[in-house]
Amino acid sequence: MKSSDHKSSDNKNTGHKLSVVIYFLLIVLIFAVFIELKYEIKTANGNVEQLSVLVNQVSNENKELENEIKRKQMQIDTLADMSYLENSIYNKIKDFSLNEIPEFSVTSYNGAEELNSTIIEKNIKQLGNIQNYGSNVAIEYIDPDKNKESCYIIMSKIKSLSDEICYGAASDTEKADLLAKWEAETIFYDHDAANENVDEDVISLVNVLSLNRTTCAGYSNFFSALCEAQGIVSINLRGGVLNSDEYTIETIPTNHEWNAVYCDGNWRFYDVTWASYNSYSNNEYLHSKNIDENCIGMDFYEMSKLRRIDKADYRNFYAALFEYEYNTNL
Repeated sequence: MKSSDHKSSDNKNTGHKLSVVIYFLLIVLIFAVFIELKYEIKTANGNVEQLSVLVNQVSNENKELENEIKRKQMQIDTLADMSYLENSIYNKIKDFSLNEIPEFSVTSYNGAEELNSTIIEKNIKQLGNIQNYGSNVAIEYIDPDKNKESCYIIMSKIKSLSDEICYGAASDTEKADLLAKWEAETIFYDHDAANENVDEDVISLVNVLSLNRTTCAGYSNFFSALCEAQGIVSINLRGGVLNSDEYTIETIPTNHEWNAVYCDGNWRFYDVTWASYNSYSNNEYLHSKNIDENCIGMDFYEMSKLRRIDKADYRNFYAALFEYEYNTNL
């Protein structure tokens, strides 16, 4: 009887130990499955991230391709009869006096003593020494490829656009203001280019016209071209603009470009870049309904409060069309 009880107890102990082993193995199995699932989920998430990066890359490449197609379309949207284009543009601008740069002069200002006299003197000096670099430079600002058909098409389109914007305007001052407001509302500041590389392509007229984006030099170029299409002389100004407390207006490096325009016997100043709140960033166009009209049609002293002129140059885009010796192999 005791022997039988002893065997029964051994069997129970053996069964208990076996159950413990089975439970332990089951826990190990569940843990292993959990680890495997966790690894697979991590791998899947990594694949999803890689796929997302690839999708974004393809999307960006497609956008750049679309932009390039737009630009090239600009050059072939008319298999232009060049004699017609040349005659058409010539007839539209033949009465312009764009080769004559009016002498800069400024009237006295009662509050001038409150301004920086060094900057006032420097700005007056630079505006009295406007450079004209000729057709070789101007043509590059139209199209860096210097393609004759492209240049004529671009300037013809700018002429038509300028005429449309200025329709009904009674004076050059009204025209310049309308052109500046239109550009500030329509063109986008290209932060992507500004953060990476601003080259001739970014600031060229073909780029601004086809993609509606650029940096400050492109704004300045495009505004000059729009004004010149109305027979209005526009000078590109390059220099330092005070936009932080890190520098003074005397010490800030050259960092900006804007315009001086001769309207109805007066010099007026336009900073269309600062007038515009539109931005292009991470391949996205962000449009603003507002513009800063304080940057449109400034007088000399208002302009000089925050801006130091380091160089003033004239880019006669329409004269460049006829004066530049094109490489017909391009």
